[in-house]
Amino acid sequence: MQFGESDVGKTIRIGEVCLEITQETYPCSLMDKQHQGLKDALTPKWRGGVCCNVLNAGSIQVGDRVEID
Repeated sequence: MQFGESDVGKTIRIGEVCLEITQETYPCSLMDKQHQGLKDALTPKWRGGVCCNVLNAGSIQVGDRVEID
């Protein structure tokens, strides 16, 4: 799944957990310590992922559906 600016405010549900997307995750220089060039590879088009607020904490099990509303 490719995230973008239009996803801010949407929720991600996995098992009992519900997360609200708040912004893009900005890769830091620690990425390059793992593999040189990784920070630059993750920077464009929200490839680094998203930051979220936890709306509902809970358990996640292997096989749980992932839904984005």
